[in-house]
Amino acid sequence: MLTASSANVGNARIQGMGAELGLDVGVRFNWVTSIFYIVYMFVEVPSNILLKMIGPKYYLPLLVVGFGVVSMCSAFVTSFAGLLTARAFLGIFEGGVMP
Repeated sequence: MLTASSANVGNARIQGMGAELGLDVGVRFNWVTSIFYIVYMFVEVPSNILLKMIGPKYYLPLLVVGFGVVSMCSAFVTSFAGLLTARAFLGIFEGGVMP
């Protein structure tokens, strides 16, 4: 399964992000792509529970806006750790929206 988030990070790597952030060393790029799915898996079920408690009227827009803000902030990442953090937050927000 290839989502937009994993395709975009792959395209960014081709355009030079890998060299700028040092992702070409070891398995760093693999961690960047994997952290999204790891967090996504753990957030899916609790997010569905929250969705039932809060209701979709407020919860879904919150997740979509959060995903947009984190996606926008990903453009300003300057380190490997920052990119991991941004990808983890993308996993949190998308894990709630997609199920």
